[in-house]
Amino acid sequence: MWDLTNLKEHIGTTTFNTVLCLDLLHHAHDDDELVRQIVPVLREKGRVIFSAPAHPGLLGKRDESLGHLRRYTQA
Repeated sequence: MWDLTNLKEHIGTTTFNTVLCLDLLHHAHDDDELVRQIVPVLREKGRVIFSAPAHPGLLGKRDESLGHLRRYTQA
């Protein structure tokens, strides 16, 4: 598994129009920092597409067993 800390160092000067972040944020201890690591690898007007579990009220034993630390709201 990749450690996304210092992502820019891992990929050098490569930048992307789009970054897919699928079922990853909810596993990160510091999801805000993970997003901050992604921003520098985006080209101008680039975008990030996130997929993550929703409805924090549903966070339960299944999430815990899968290593999910949180669920999200649309906001």
